[in-house]
Amino acid sequence: MADNIYISGFSKFLIDVRIIFLLFKKSVSYFGFIKGINFLISYLQNKQSALKDTPNRYIKNGNNILAVPDLPPVNTSLFNDYLFRDMKILLGKDKAIPLFVIFCITSKCPHRCSYCYNSDMHEKFEKIPLDVILKTINDLVNSGISNIYLSGGEPMMRWDDVLKILDTYGNKSVRFWLLTTGALTSVEKLKLLKKKGLSGIMVSLDSYNSEYVNKIKGNTHAFNDAQSAIKAAAGIGMPVAVNTVFSKEMLDKKEFDKFVSFAGEIGVSFINCYTPKCTQETFSVFDFDDYQKLADLTKENQKKCLRLPLTYSPDAWESKRGCVGGKLFLYIDPEGNIKPCPFASHIFGNIRENSVKDILSKSQDAEYFQMCGSMALIQNKIT
Repeated sequence: MADNIYISGFSKFLIDVRIIFLLFKKSVSYFGFIKGINFLISYLQNKQSALKDTPNRYIKNGNNILAVPDLPPVNTSLFNDYLFRDMKILLGKDKAIPLFVIFCITSKCPHRCSYCYNSDMHEKFEKIPLDVILKTINDLVNSGISNIYLSGGEPMMRWDDVLKILDTYGNKSVRFWLLTTGALTSVEKLKLLKKKGLSGIMVSLDSYNSEYVNKIKGNTHAFNDAQSAIKAAAGIGMPVAVNTVFSKEMLDKKEFDKFVSFAGEIGVSFINCYTPKCTQETFSVFDFDDYQKLADLTKENQKKCLRLPLTYSPDAWESKRGCVGGKLFLYIDPEGNIKPCPFASHIFGNIRENSVKDILSKSQDAEYFQMCGSMALIQNKIT
């Protein structure tokens, strides 16, 4: 298994200087010298800026240097393009458009997770045919989407179709990630996916305790599936993130640190720290103190650790940024409905009935706003 390579200290400082310099050049070229400098300073001071409160380390993967799995490598022009667009949006010089899409290409799944947000859609047959999936991805790419997360259900249950997707659109401007339970993966399959353009995998793993994981996922193979997939991907040099739904027990610092250390030992580079969005026996809904506690734990990891996976709290990020559902982010459920996010009931349209181009056009013009309960609780409050 390949060890993570972390970049910190002076080496990271030089990378950060280069990032700001390139953004300065782009800003001056677009706005002119004086306005360009003023806009850059305003962006760097803005608390919502993507360059605000960056972690103390980056992760090197091959020729790429990563700060977060959701963004292009920081040593590429694509990252600079993202920052410039982010700057224009925050400073009111451009309109936010979706950049990230979770695309549930299957309704099949071997697990029955307690917290799953679309378990009621799990079926034994597919609802979105391959030709619709391919056309949708083509429209998404043409609209400017930069990241597509192939999800489900379990996307590996449409193995041949995943290969067809990557054969058609892999190794192009869009970055594909596989959101998986780890089921049905193998070293050979992951090598093939990497060759065809898969950027990395995000594996669902909620604890270092195998009995706990198997119980909440309703499958006695769940822990081994996840761990095997992580080790296989890390072993071939593929970036690995884990998506972790935290219980209140995991907010104990010793438990948190133990999980992060375990994740690092098996090859994880990033941990996306999610909070439970439903009330089932296994989980208790978080109150504000719980959200703050998780934010503090992830922030401490980002600032004090040097040789451990980077942890992120999407809730904390959206607390300062505002809800990005329908603005920067879209969700396509297993039935083909395009929604602002997995937890929103509002539907912009269905890809089996209308083109993505038409749906996105209407969604951008619509006077839409729907905030989930957790966002209403934490917006602008997490420090």
